[in-house]
Amino acid sequence: MLGDVDRLIRCRDHGVTPDFIERLSDLGFTRLTADKLVRTRDHGVTPDYIRGMHSLSYPNQALEAYITLKDHGISIGYIEGMGDAGYTWASLDALRRLKDHGVTADYIQDLHDLGFKDLSLDEFVEAHNHGVTPDYIQGMNDLGFKDLPIHELQRMKGHGF
Repeated sequence: MLGDVDRLIRCRDHGVTPDFIERLSDLGFTRLTADKLVRTRDHGVTPDYIRGMHSLSYPNQALEAYITLKDHGISIGYIEGMGDAGYTWASLDALRRLKDHGVTADYIQDLHDLGFKDLSLDEFVEAHNHGVTPDYIQGMNDLGFKDLPIHELQRMKGHGF
């Protein structure tokens, strides 16, 4: 597993402790190489993060999946926020796409508050990518353009309105 002295020193230098290894092992991640342990630690994947993912109904993922999520900034808080916005069922790929495009739970909640309750996650991404913000929607409403579908708002925004 850890092999030679150089690997042990590298692990220690990167914060891989016997406790860290044991806690990962308790979660089913056993016989990890020194490189995998260092990669896991360096990317901020902790046993607490993995336990949190399990509690949010994302158990039994490969360790690499948790590393990828952390690389994309997917925190437990981000997932909880999406759940509070009504998306407890979102796949990890969908959450990663939302995060990569800057879509937050607050953005979704703000659009819900403006009447856009039935948008798909892809529609939230498209609206966000087109610069359709809650302020933009409210501004258009104030100008008399109320109850427009999201795709019309995107089109208007794209043409400089």
